[in-house]
Amino acid sequence: MIVFLMYLVGKIYSIKKAEMFLTESFFVRHDDDTSHLNIGKEITLDEDMEAYETIYLVPNDVIREIQFYTYDWENHKEGEWIESAGALRAGEVLCINTYLASGIPNYIIKYERFDYVIGTLVLQEEGRGLSNFRTPEIKHTWKSYFYHLIKA
Repeated sequence: MIVFLMYLVGKIYSIKKAEMFLTESFFVRHDDDTSHLNIGKEITLDEDMEAYETIYLVPNDVIREIQFYTYDWENHKEGEWIESAGALRAGEVLCINTYLASGIPNYIIKYERFDYVIGTLVLQEEGRGLSNFRTPEIKHTWKSYFYHLIKA
């Protein structure tokens, strides 16, 4: 019994250590050359904007669900639900047309990966490097721990 508990503790520890490899690719392009991208879906968050940035989400693996929320800056969490983009296959690109604020963020993207891991990305321009926004936060759920325990 002790060996089994040690196995579970070690497996959960290795799952937590592997979180850094569970990110998706987000990038901003300011040119219109999208011929090499497999664009599957497109969402416009700011309907009344003339000029906007286009954010491209390119998943490494299947994404089960993508949700868009306004940003509640008083509580630093997601606010009102805007819309859902549904599922996204690996390699399929989601285009998000929006304005990236350089101060207080406007929107939050929450997504669930195929392995039940929840990712959260705050859409805010940080001005560091080429990514221009924060790194997605990854959070395991009980389903994701169970998935990785059974998968191994």
